[in-house]
Amino acid sequence: MKSEHHPNYRDDLEKLVDRALRAQPLLHAPRSLEGLVFAEIERRAAQPWWHKSFSSWPIAARLAFLVASVGFVKLGLDAAIWLVSPFETTTSPFNLPPEMSWIQTVIAALAITFRSLPPTWLYGAIGLLAITYATLFGIGATVYRTVHAAR
Repeated sequence: MKSEHHPNYRDDLEKLVDRALRAQPLLHAPRSLEGLVFAEIERRAAQPWWHKSFSSWPIAARLAFLVASVGFVKLGLDAAIWLVSPFETTTSPFNLPPEMSWIQTVIAALAITFRSLPPTWLYGAIGLLAITYATLFGIGATVYRTVHAAR
């Protein structure tokens, strides 16, 4: 279906809407709202840097945080390797109390189980966990938006 409008129809419509909007009186915010907005701006400006977003932190603090984060990741990986490596040998470099010796047995059994699984199964399990995480994240975001949109 062809439009029977003249060629400058869109331009004329745009000018008409522009004139109508410019003819409207300017509205000002209530004084109470203005005061609240300025008070919030001052409160945020007075916050210490560690309460603000990461991008507004000083460079030295950002670098220290990144170095500490890398250090904690390395510490976690070293701890995981330390927990698994004693069970690869027949003698353990540390002795647990008798009440906790079952932990050593459980970790050794898990290590043997994971070594005997085909890599495809491990990749499939990791993929399934990633899909599950993404699904739960999406559901959580939807619920959050639904609950907060009602306010």
